[in-house]
Amino acid sequence: VPRDWNQTSIEWIQVKLGLVLLLAAPLLATLEIWARRAKRGNADRSVIELLAGMQAGLCIGVGNASLATGLQSTSKSWIDHLGSGKGVWMHLACAGAFVVIGVVTNAMHPIFANRGYQLGRVVLISTYMSLVSMATGVFMGVVVLDEAWPTRPRMSLLRHIAFGLIFSGVLTLNWQNIRLFTAAAASRSSQGSASH
Repeated sequence: VPRDWNQTSIEWIQVKLGLVLLLAAPLLATLEIWARRAKRGNADRSVIELLAGMQAGLCIGVGNASLATGLQSTSKSWIDHLGSGKGVWMHLACAGAFVVIGVVTNAMHPIFANRGYQLGRVVLISTYMSLVSMATGVFMGVVVLDEAWPTRPRMSLLRHIAFGLIFSGVLTLNWQNIRLFTAAAASRSSQGSASH
């Protein structure tokens, strides 16, 4: 279904995307700090795998949304919607910035993934990366770029099922680690309550 540009505020989309990009940088930095602490502290490799996958997936999801929005912003339909004048040049400058940020962010994902591959399991890092990338992409599309979630019940249901299958796959791949973690947490809480 073609988008009705008369009902769309392109400026508001660009503001929201800019804000998300500003939030993505500190989030990546925070994940990097946690990953370095985990490596120095000899944390379980599943923690390092999760952090590497989250960093790479965030780069892909945010980078693709930024790149796509920047390129789409140069389309004739977007520019015609804006009209003429100084606003068009500002719009095109933002579009160029989004393209550059998208390219740089996408180019960073192999760095995070490869660092994780050196210490962890490729299948888990790739799964985390895919899950975070898809979740970020859906968030960016629906919330930031005002794209419509499918309204037809069957298509909406299929998307929900797909996300559920991906999530269950991640749980299955990590089931042994989850069991060990919950058993350790239960043991700590029972020891803590016994000492009181």
